[in-house]
Amino acid sequence: MLLLFLGVSFRTFAQNEGETIFKSTCSACHKASNERLVGPGLANVHKKRTEEWFINFVKSSQGMVKKGDPDAVAIFEEFNKTVMPDQNLTDAQIKSVLAYIVENSPAEADATAATTDSKAPAQAAAARVATAEDIVAGQNLFMGKTKFANGGATCNSCHHVKNDNVLAGGALAKDLTDAYGRLTADGVKGILGAPPFPAMKQAFQNNPLTEDEIFKLTAFMQSANDEQGKQHPVNYGRWMLSAGLIGAFMLMGVYPALWFRRKKRTVNTRIYNRQVKSNN
Repeated sequence: MLLLFLGVSFRTFAQNEGETIFKSTCSACHKASNERLVGPGLANVHKKRTEEWFINFVKSSQGMVKKGDPDAVAIFEEFNKTVMPDQNLTDAQIKSVLAYIVENSPAEADATAATTDSKAPAQAAAARVATAEDIVAGQNLFMGKTKFANGGATCNSCHHVKNDNVLAGGALAKDLTDAYGRLTADGVKGILGAPPFPAMKQAFQNNPLTEDEIFKLTAFMQSANDEQGKQHPVNYGRWMLSAGLIGAFMLMGVYPALWFRRKKRTVNTRIYNRQVKSNN
């Protein structure tokens, strides 16, 4: 009885752990159904790939692509060469995720119906049509003109978007100009709602975006993708050079003014000279 109880408890723990990891790490890009997001739907993945292949791919998808694994290369090409970040998970944790996917995969006979049905929530979610005001609001959120409700980091501190109305962003992360075209609306929303990338995940784990912020940012990302051909990259080099020269000239004027009455000798020199004179 004890062994039976422990066996049931262990399976329950593994499934719970797998569900937790899947929802926090994988769900931004994948579903346990056949629905595609940023990456492929994972329904019945255990029947398409071996457990060893799945573990290796989760740990280093790009490592497998570079080694020429045909399935890894095919997935990389099919999904617009979007790089899946390496996951720092143990084999046991990845197996628990796989167990969760297996547990929640639809029967293959229902796969087609499940895929068709899965479009209904997406269509319902798309019922809200973004307006010009939503796009501007998303643009302001991206640039930090409007702060996130939960205090998350500004997008353009790490990302750049080619847009005449947006200041040049950071180069710490990927240029997002065509992100909407590569990831689709569901992919962008999924990543914003549950960031899968380590740095982004850490930045927003205690400062999640609201549904309204995600919607407006997605609207802006769609606009940036659609309008990128009409935008003109701003050359900040000349601005930076001019600002640097002005700053240098100001410093060259300020420091001499501050040091105009500076003492030419140290205080110790005067004391030393006075002591020498008194000794003589």
